[in-house]
Amino acid sequence: MSKRPGENMNDATAFDSPASKRVRIKDVDDVSAAPITPVIRPPSPADETNGTTKHDHKEEEEEEHEYIVAPQHRRKAQQIDSDIYLDTITPTHLDFDFQKICSVSLSTQNIYCCLVCGKYFQGRGRSSHAFRHSVDSDHHVFMNLSDEGRLGVWVLPEGYEVKRCAGVIGDIRRVADPRYTKDDVRNIDAIPETNAVPKDLSGKSYLPGFVGLNNIKANDYVNVILQLLTHAPPIRNFFLLSPQITNGLPGALGALTRKIWNRHAFKGHISPHEILQVIGVESKKRFTLLEQKDPMEFLGWILNALHTGLGGTKKKPSIITKTFQGRVQVETQTIAAESTGSRVVFKADKKATTMTQTPFLFLTLDLPPTPLFQSSIEKNIIPQIPLTDLLKKYDGSTEQVSEGGVRRYRLLEVGWYLVLGVKRFTKNGMGEVERNPTIITLPPSLSLNLAPYLAPSSSSDSQPVIFDLLANIYNTSVPDEDGNEKSVWSIQLREGRAGDVKGCEYGSSVAMRKPARSDRVMTQPVKVILEAVGSITFSDKN
Repeated sequence: MSKRPGENMNDATAFDSPASKRVRIKDVDDVSAAPITPVIRPPSPADETNGTTKHDHKEEEEEEHEYIVAPQHRRKAQQIDSDIYLDTITPTHLDFDFQKICSVSLSTQNIYCCLVCGKYFQGRGRSSHAFRHSVDSDHHVFMNLSDEGRLGVWVLPEGYEVKRCAGVIGDIRRVADPRYTKDDVRNIDAIPETNAVPKDLSGKSYLPGFVGLNNIKANDYVNVILQLLTHAPPIRNFFLLSPQITNGLPGALGALTRKIWNRHAFKGHISPHEILQVIGVESKKRFTLLEQKDPMEFLGWILNALHTGLGGTKKKPSIITKTFQGRVQVETQTIAAESTGSRVVFKADKKATTMTQTPFLFLTLDLPPTPLFQSSIEKNIIPQIPLTDLLKKYDGSTEQVSEGGVRRYRLLEVGWYLVLGVKRFTKNGMGEVERNPTIITLPPSLSLNLAPYLAPSSSSDSQPVIFDLLANIYNTSVPDEDGNEKSVWSIQLREGRAGDVKGCEYGSSVAMRKPARSDRVMTQPVKVILEAVGSITFSDKN
């Protein structure tokens, strides 16, 4: 009788259950001599039902829902090769200028940006909108925008974090949340070499700090003031080195300032959509992008709002008051009426004179009124007046007639920046807005000595106080689509160090760089003068 052959342990047909994709036992020569070594876990006889184990059911469930959660062994392999989906990132579709809000739920909490299409979604869990977008659109790389300062990048639906910091991810992080060191700020005004001028994704060169702000509808009056503030060195440097300020208006202005001066931008212009939303909320819709307002009115509001938002009070200074605040002395005399026979004479009552000192963030200048009756030749002549004549209002001797009295103004001190606003627009008796066309002329050197208008002191009697032109905001009228006149506010900026005069225009902004200048007599902190020439002008002091 022949010996019956033994059962082959590797024969899959000897089992009643279907073949598994995983090897459960090792091949051995002698079953009795070597124990069976399980790879995952051996099936228990108590778990077997019709030849199929619970472990097999678990594997089938994983295979059925493999698109939702990757198996653990696959996830580890992808962590080793974490750039598996990075080639799908499309930087040209990314725009971090808009408000961080989910495109589906409109929530502002826990926002992720798809680095493939640029859309914003909330969360990254299985039931989140970002997770569903990764499954439906086959977009797998997302950046956590709520984690400011870190900006973690995640791959969905696998759910692992990309550890790579260089390459395209590093470029995106420098655009989404630019950061600056003290050395960066110290050299930020340096003129770059020709071969070191940064370029955007389209290959066009741009100058950091001199990029345009988009005029979405009628927000050009806001754009010029924002450009103005981000070019005042004390305010600019404060926000560049304060990325921890993220809330409210100061946080929005800080984010905009860091984007304007970014050397790694993807495009040569910026949309101020995010800060416009904050301005509309904090001003209770007083300043919006739908209706054009006076830039000087907006400047007064935003300076006070920033001062309050940074924790400043009447007694506690902030970077705003340190930069702009000065003091002016106001002498007020009451006018009394005296009857002399058949005539009534108005005289100033010297006994009823009051002296007050008032802090200010900006000063106003008054243009002389235009003549009511002009000849045909005079109508073609635009009146001109030097800026020094307008500043005589603050020499302490020029009288300004006001309601119920006469006032004289004298400058006592100025802050780091001096703001002068010219009243060019007035309303007539019919409620119509009239524009004074008077041209304000500046000295040929574009410098201004403010010493004659400051109160005498032992420290400034023998030294001039020089201001140099830095920027100018002006108003023009252009025809709109219907042929009607449209008012447009624009700004001219010039760089405060050296370089040839250059310009670039985006929307409502014009930027110019300033030629080299010689050293001044005084070696004092930099100051700036801002003067509204039917608009506004900005200059810095040596």
